Amino acid sequence: MKIERNCSNSPPLVVGKLVHFVFTTSGRGSVRHRSYAQGEVMKIGKRLTIKVVDDPNAHEYWRKAHVGKLKVVGHAAVIPELPEAAGHEKAAVKSRRHPASPHGTRDAADMQPSPYSLLRIAKELELTATGAAYYGNALRVTKDIPGVSDEERLLLDRYATGRQRDPDHVALQDLAIKLRTLG
Repeated sequence: MKIERNCSNSPPLVVGKLVHFVFTTSGRGSVRHRSYAQGEVMKIGKRLTIKVVDDPNAHEYWRKAHVGKLKVVGHAAVIPELPEAAGHEKAAVKSRRHPASPHGTRDAADMQPSPYSLLRIAKELELTATGAAYYGNALRVTKDIPGVSDEERLLLDRYATGRQRDPDHVALQDLAIKLRTLG
């Protein structure tokens, strides 16, 4: 039994082992297609000979053309297996993203709108004033807050329509500070 490593950090290739690999169909120019497949290693040398195994998810045309055929590819064409820990990290990242569900999807109960507090509005106004982001909703909502003067409403209108002047960013930051003190 011949054993060979395809690169330093991946497990050794063994004749008879199932591997995932890529290959390019013959042809010229736009006729060539890159395919991903699973196959059984038949021969190991400078290049690998891999017999394509059936993939029930593949298109019928692809299955007729490639299943059971021998493909000669380089060692770099073999896709290394992911370690088991990597799969668990991916699941952990998904569950951190949406902690309500282990699959990373939100339930109907989790789809409640988040509270749009004065502190959040103030933060969004400050980001809009500095040019780091644009929060049009914060500009519209702020006009309806009691305690906002007519001059500040005009300022918000100028920002919402893109007609702000040079000193307006300072006035918008001042309004954000005012909202923070109210909230």
